[in-house]
Amino acid sequence: FVSIDDADDCLSSEAAEQQATTEAQEAHNQQLYEAALAQHSSGNREAAIAAYRQLLEQPLVAQAEEANSNAQKGSKSTDDQETWRPSLHLRFLALKNLSELEEAAGQPASALALLLLAVRLEQRDATLWQRLGLLAVRTGQRSLGRLAYEQAVACSPHHQLAARRLHELL
Repeated sequence: FVSIDDADDCLSSEAAEQQATTEAQEAHNQQLYEAALAQHSSGNREAAIAAYRQLLEQPLVAQAEEANSNAQKGSKSTDDQETWRPSLHLRFLALKNLSELEEAAGQPASALALLLLAVRLEQRDATLWQRLGLLAVRTGQRSLGRLAYEQAVACSPHHQLAARRLHELL
């Protein structure tokens, strides 16, 4: 027979093991991000793109947005939401930086798609919205550009560049 205390010990042991595994994955993901950032800052575009894509494919990073959304919808504890915060932040940074590299490589449509994913994660960043508007207009999506510039101005009413570009579109 197994006592209730033994069953509780088993459950807490499994939870501790899961926590350790998650922390190890987060540490690995942080190392991948730092490697990508080093490649990016040294101008090695191809290696940086590959490293950011590898980071985005990591399970915790790939599933972070959906898991965080589910945690918020289910009104779970803030501990559940906090679990995904590091991976969510890495996902945002990787998407934003990868977008920059794609734009520099002459791939504005790909850069725009990546920024659309990034803006879903951080909706209060006026500069991100302004950049999204710029890419949208460059790719012929004026209505998306207008929406993005409007969001940039809503986030930061004193964002002169976004306000000027919005005025030019109107």
